[in-house]
Amino acid sequence: MVNWDELLRQKHELPSVPSITALVLDTVESPEWVLEDLETLVLHDPALTTQVLRLANSSLFGPPGRFSTMRHALARMDVHAARLVALSFHLDPQCWNASRYDFSQCWRRSWATSAAAARIARFFPDVNFDQVRVAGLLTGVGRLFLAEAIGAQYAEIRKEAEAADRALAVVERSQLGADSAEVAGMLLTHWQFPTEIVDAVRAHQRPEAIEALPEHPRELAKTLYIASLMIEGICFGAREKLQAARTFCERWAKIDRKSTRLNSSHLVIS
Repeated sequence: MVNWDELLRQKHELPSVPSITALVLDTVESPEWVLEDLETLVLHDPALTTQVLRLANSSLFGPPGRFSTMRHALARMDVHAARLVALSFHLDPQCWNASRYDFSQCWRRSWATSAAAARIARFFPDVNFDQVRVAGLLTGVGRLFLAEAIGAQYAEIRKEAEAADRALAVVERSQLGADSAEVAGMLLTHWQFPTEIVDAVRAHQRPEAIEALPEHPRELAKTLYIASLMIEGICFGAREKLQAARTFCERWAKIDRKSTRLNSSHLVIS
């Protein structure tokens, strides 16, 4: 089993999208750029989103806060500080322990989960739209962290899950004592993220854990779980995942069967 306290105390950063630096430079060098432009770019990069929120919630810019939306986080930092954070965050992929890990696939999955969760959130009136976009991006940070921190071991865990046709989360819990969502929760707690974000991300892979949450993180976690089912079904052609997404939409959002239907590739919520 992993000594999580020791591992979390070590300095680990998450890999950022390689092209983000060029995009940020193009944006901030424009004389007409505004903070909203930077917000849009940051929200396209799960690792950069994590870093900006970590800094905004730290004591670097005043008393530690609990900012859970990118707009509020960037507003807490002055424009120049936000720009420098974004520009300094590009990392050389050669420095990563898990060079064989498909980080780009993880980024794409996080983006897709964020987009799907934002769409689903309209059926959950208590869920903040900006917050669910951020939380969706953070659903993959546990995998990213494991791939960077224990790259070789995590590669073996993924191989074992694939070879045995078992759910990755089940093998993670068996080998590590925690699945990637629980690792994300530990990581976000260590980085002092808002409690509702931490709780929702930590529980979002397990319906029984979601049901046990307080009301606000519970509703947020429901959107993340349904979105994750949708993306898994779409990416891997797992029709049972899409059926499960529809079932949970009907159960949790009280959407009747006439409002949810499956076509050949994705769940449609009309």
